[in-house]
Amino acid sequence: MPLHRTIPLLLILLAACDAEPRTVVRRDRHGRPRAEVDLVHATRHGPVRLLDTAGRVVMEGAYRNDLRSGTWKEWSHDGTLRGEREYRRGRLDGTVHRWHANGTPAAEEPFEDGRLNGTLRRWFPNGRPRVVMTYVDGEAEGPWVYWERWGVDTLRFEGQAHRGLRHGVWTTYQGDTLIRKQGPYHKGEKQGTWVEFDRNGVSLGERTFHRGRAVHEPSVDE
Repeated sequence: MPLHRTIPLLLILLAACDAEPRTVVRRDRHGRPRAEVDLVHATRHGPVRLLDTAGRVVMEGAYRNDLRSGTWKEWSHDGTLRGEREYRRGRLDGTVHRWHANGTPAAEEPFEDGRLNGTLRRWFPNGRPRVVMTYVDGEAEGPWVYWERWGVDTLRFEGQAHRGLRHGVWTTYQGDTLIRKQGPYHKGEKQGTWVEFDRNGVSLGERTFHRGRAVHEPSVDE
């Protein structure tokens, strides 16, 4: 074969060989492997694994052209699956799942193109709900309910959100129906008259707020 045809062919073959992924092992200062990642031309492309000090896999996923891609998973040191999420072109896309150490669901968080979009749910380790809220294009929008604790003193906070902020009437319940506090928010700040009740449902009085601050109301002696 003429030389002028051989050289371009060799260059193509060399470039193809150089494009083959090579696995790089990152080690800590004690020489223990802590990460394994595939590189192509110094760019992360292919599987990646993160390891704990005992060599157990604690995270696994893949890169495509230096961007996270596909399914990524996380494990605790005892091998319990703690999280699973999907990436598309480096951004979260799909429902992120998280689990507590005891294996019960901890969260379901819906993402589209890197932003929360849909109904987000979180739970306590005992399986009781912790948060239920809706997101639109990365901001809280619509119904928002969350629980502070569970048991005799269960508190539930319920209201609405608009553009990521509390907006409209919010109510704090003890148990299922006993109202403890109630009042309006405006763009994330308390605004207007708030009422408060004791554990027996007896009114403890009212307070007026303006832009998140309590308004001083003079007594009859002032």
